[in-house]
Amino acid sequence: MQIDGKLKIFLLIIILVALVTGIFKGYERFLLERENRTIELAMDYSDLKKISKLDGIPLPHILKIFKNLGVKSIALPEDTLDAAEERGELSWMPGHVILSAYRITRSSNPLFSTLIKRNEISPSKYYVVLKDENILMRVSDELKLVLDEKAVQRLSDRILEVTDEEEDLAFLGIGIPSDIYMHLKKSNFRVIPRLKNSFRLTKDKISRKLNLQEIMTEDDVVIFDEEAILGYPFYITSTAKELNSRSIKFGFIEFSEQLGGRALARMMGEAIVRVHSITEEEMEITGEHAALSRWLRAVRERGVKLLYIHPYLLPLGQRLVSDTNIAYINKLKERLKKAGFKLGYVKELRKLELNLWQTLLLAFGVISAAILLLSFFFQVSVELALSLLLITLFSVLVSRYLGVMLLLRKGFALVGAIVFPVLGVIFTFSKKPLKSILTVIEVALVSLAGAIIISGLLSTTRFMLGAELFSGVKIAFIMPIFITALYFFLKSEAEEPLTFKGSIDKILNFLNVRITMLHVVLGIFLLFFISIFVLRSGNFGIPVPAIEQGVRDILEKLLIVRPRTKEFLIGYPILLLSALYYSKIKQWLWFVLALGSVAPISLINTFCHIHSPVLVSCIRSGNGLMFGIIIGLLVAAVFSLSFKFYKFLERH
Repeated sequence: MQIDGKLKIFLLIIILVALVTGIFKGYERFLLERENRTIELAMDYSDLKKISKLDGIPLPHILKIFKNLGVKSIALPEDTLDAAEERGELSWMPGHVILSAYRITRSSNPLFSTLIKRNEISPSKYYVVLKDENILMRVSDELKLVLDEKAVQRLSDRILEVTDEEEDLAFLGIGIPSDIYMHLKKSNFRVIPRLKNSFRLTKDKISRKLNLQEIMTEDDVVIFDEEAILGYPFYITSTAKELNSRSIKFGFIEFSEQLGGRALARMMGEAIVRVHSITEEEMEITGEHAALSRWLRAVRERGVKLLYIHPYLLPLGQRLVSDTNIAYINKLKERLKKAGFKLGYVKELRKLELNLWQTLLLAFGVISAAILLLSFFFQVSVELALSLLLITLFSVLVSRYLGVMLLLRKGFALVGAIVFPVLGVIFTFSKKPLKSILTVIEVALVSLAGAIIISGLLSTTRFMLGAELFSGVKIAFIMPIFITALYFFLKSEAEEPLTFKGSIDKILNFLNVRITMLHVVLGIFLLFFISIFVLRSGNFGIPVPAIEQGVRDILEKLLIVRPRTKEFLIGYPILLLSALYYSKIKQWLWFVLALGSVAPISLINTFCHIHSPVLVSCIRSGNGLMFGIIIGLLVAAVFSLSFKFYKFLERH
């Protein structure tokens, strides 16, 4: 390490102060998470109608059954012409059908007789016949809003003429059905409206769209229907503004590919509710055990508070569909209760923020760690270190003045996620490491300190709710691997400090090396490893193999929280083996430790998921370290026995 001793102590003190600040913020988060243990169960109105129809049980009775089970909320989809026609509230048909029927029978519905005689029925237009005046006004207003005033004409007290394409008209939302809404409210359900988007809605029309839903005044959560949120793609800001003005929260379905969902969540900030749902299509292929595990994982590990439950629509055995789902939800309730949760309505999360001093201390901690890391590569002067700290102070103050503190905290968090895992590996292995598990623990502790500081920077309500996420996940996975490999590649075997000339010479010598098949194989392996590593780092990467999924399920049964595979199967065992066989693998240390660095990288990544409870992150990381050491010791034992057996065969 090329740094003045007093400066090194000064930087370590700053990191220690930042660590204490991070621990304090983590404790605040822990208290907030502990008091927010209420889970809300919701079901879809259309699903309950299907259960009623399949079992032949009246819908009011089905609603009462699931209400008593603990289902507090009903998601009510916005009406369509087809849905309203199915309930008998209207009929709609193209003009050419009406005219064809008249030509064949020479008679027509009395409602159309006068219109036909006046030649006012157009074969290319559509005609909606409403049951009463109230329904006509609602449907007329909704259609005019999306289409145009001229596209919707009232021909009589019960008939509307609509100009549009059938494919579009069939899927247009025509408002929340007020009679169903009022019935659900009388049954003491919270109603979650599911409004549809239309690309024809403009900025002004979004406000009018919400105004038309007068019955929504008692509800404070909305989940948008189908593939896009209201206002996508151009007017998401207007949607956020309108929802906030009405104190309505956005139900953000995690892992959903609903267009505009992530953008709206950022704009809504603290006014969102994290929702998990297993889609109707997934329910057809997901067994009960897998579904229950998925619900519990969402609640316990990702801070989800609203479970949007789609039922099983095929009975198991000889039971009714309703009985199958009653048993299913009862099992879900039991698992939630056993995990320490209770059923009720989603509670608003108490606000958690960082003040200026906390941000400064945490940012200083990250930059101090970065300075220590730089000192492993070249001589760091006191002037350079103080300059970087002053730049940090200036950037924090300016960011606060400009109102971009959130962006700055994300930037410092990303720097920390790159610096700390590399610092942990280099600090431990730049000197001759202890040939024991203490080496692995040392790497983990340095990385954990960084993880606490980084999570402190992101410990706000917006991150806890998932409205904001840690930025630069892929960079934070890739960069530490390359920096670790670069350092140990350039490091001389004589334990001398790195020099610019020595580094250049070593790189040039490396470029002049004759390529062998071993180099090709190692290169391909490293690229493959990094590709898999990066692709597996997100929620929508490559799928998990069936064997690995089976191992995950077993670990979830045995442990409170499953450790990360890349930590206990790859990273920590490699670090332990590197410590045990340090002198024998010095030539390949750059390659081996680059692979081993995935453990501290993964540990820090775990704590960057602020929507996951802090206690869960601690348990997950502890389990990863423990199992990683155990597997590393087992592999070392196999190596040792194999080597002894080989020597025995050589002697005999």
